[in-house]
Order: sequence, then C-alpha cells, then structure tokens
Amino acid sequence: PSSAASDVYKRQLITNPKFDYVVASQEVISDFPLIRYCQSFFKKAEVYKKFVLTYHNTVTLINQSFGGSLGKRDFKIAMKIRNKYITKQIAVSPGIKKLAQIDNPNTVTVISECIDMKDVLVKSKSGIASKIKADLEDCPYFIVLARISPVKNLKLAINAFAKFEVKYKNFKLVIAGRVEYPGYFKELLELAGSLNLGGKVIFTGEIENPLPLLKNAKALICSSDYEGMPLSIVESMTLNTPVISSMYPGYDFMITQENSLLFLCGDEEGLLQNMINLVDEKVDIKDILLKANKTAQRFDVSTVGEIYHNYFRTRNLTEY
Repeated sequence: PSSAASDVYKRQLITNPKFDYVVASQEVISDFPLIRYCQSFFKKAEVYKKFVLTYHNTVTLINQSFGGSLGKRDFKIAMKIRNKYITKQIAVSPGIKKLAQIDNPNTVTVISECIDMKDVLVKSKSGIASKIKADLEDCPYFIVLARISPVKNLKLAINAFAKFEVKYKNFKLVIAGRVEYPGYFKELLELAGSLNLGGKVIFTGEIENPLPLLKNAKALICSSDYEGMPLSIVESMTLNTPVISSMYPGYDFMITQENSLLFLCGDEEGLLQNMINLVDEKVDIKDILLKANKTAQRFDVSTVGEIYHNYFRTRNLTEY
C-alpha cells in the first residue's frame, strides 16, 4: 500500500487481515491517523505482526526524527507503537538503517531495492520521444533523473553545467522528472535563464520510459544532498552509462571511486571537474564501467529476490 491509499482501503486492510504478510513503506506506518485507528485492533487482530516495515526515504526519516509533520508528541507516540508491534524492519541501505535506528531499538535488516536488468536493457532500446529528440538536436548531453525537489540540489547541476558549457558548447543538460515543488521549478527556470542556458537545459517533466535517454547520455549526474537508494544509478550502471554522483550519506554501499566519478555533496567544482575529466578522457572509463556493471548485478531482482526469500525463510512464519 502507498501513503496515498484511501481511508476505506486502509480500514479494509486492518479489519480484514487476510494475508500472510505485508511489506509496507514507512510513510504508511507512520501515518499517525492510521496508527491511532489501528490501536483498537491490535489485540484481537494483531495486524502489525503481519507487517514488514521498509525504510527507503532518507528525507522522510530525517523529518520524522525531528517530529516531521506529525509534531513531536504524535511522532513519539507513533514510534512507540511502531517499535512495540512491528518487529520486522528492513532498510534499503546502510545509511537508511543508521537513520532508522535513531529512535528504534529493534534490529533493522539491510535489503537493497532492485531492478530487473534484462527489462532495463529491453526498455532502453525504445525510441526517444520526438519532442525531446528535436530539443537535443543530436547534441551530446548529461542527464539528471530526479523529481524537481530541493533535496536533489538541481541548482548545483545547472551551475556546474553553465561553467562546463563555456568550453564545451555542443553539450546539453537534460533534467527528467516530475515537478514536485512548482516554486523550486520556477527558481530552476530562472537560474537557467540568468545563466544564458536557454535551449541548453532541457526539462522533460516525468516521462514513462527515460531509459533510452539514459542509455545515450554522456553520463548520469546525481547531485542530491540525500538519497535512500537511487535506482537510476543502478540502471545507469546496467546500461554502461557513466555515473557522476555526490557522496551522500550511506552512498558507499553502492557507488565507489572504482565504479563511479564522485564529488562531495554541494561541491560544484568537484562536479564540474568530473564532467571535464570524463569528456577529456582523463579517466579509465572502460574499467569504471566494467566494475559498475558488476555492481549492478548485486541489485538485480534475481539476487535481491533470493535475499528476501531467505529473510522470510529464516524467520518463524507463524508470527505473521
């Protein structure tokens, strides 16, 4: 279930727990009205014994750690209930696990998110949308796959690209993702305009299949200040597209100096230098891509699926 599930659906889920287990995101379980509603059902239905709670969003956990939208009092109540009833908890990365354990005495298991590498390869062979293709004008480009949100630090990517573009005039920057914060999107448009990047920075919005764009990009840029586990990086590694990424908290379980080009969070010059080094072939990109593809295999659905299988197999399923 998602955090957007209707109240009716939630009530059906709680009052008629006809399932073996539910793997739910932290947004659902930390929905305080739902938790409040569920309290009266704990003893007779023991619903939460059937839940496996997964943590995947760094920002959500940080907000919750400081009270979040629930408020500090409600947050503490919600977390107390969570830790009492939900004993099976999974984080998608070591960094997320560390944050989850700030207020959580229970053991949190790390099991990564995954992709279907074969499916990624197939979908990458589709054509690029004609409008985007026309905007690209057959120019080489860097791509950012991210929702339009301040935590993605897209201003850093645009500012670094503006400096890069002074020398490499034929390049473009593609930013593909839904507009989550319209005000921030307006700031990005104004920034690109002020830097005379009209036609050079392309905002595509959310597109159904960005993989062909990713496959043909010079590199994927991840400029985020925080990430849980960005699957776009794994997809990029699968498609042999170089990754230029910030070293966000907990990054090193997936990206290293051996399989990616890294820079410190917020380091505009570091991002710029990696872009230049890549284009000027000052790095052994063949070796980097080889190691990146091996890394991606660790996150294939076949590998992670087996880890999940073992997770449930080694636990007493009568608890669910």
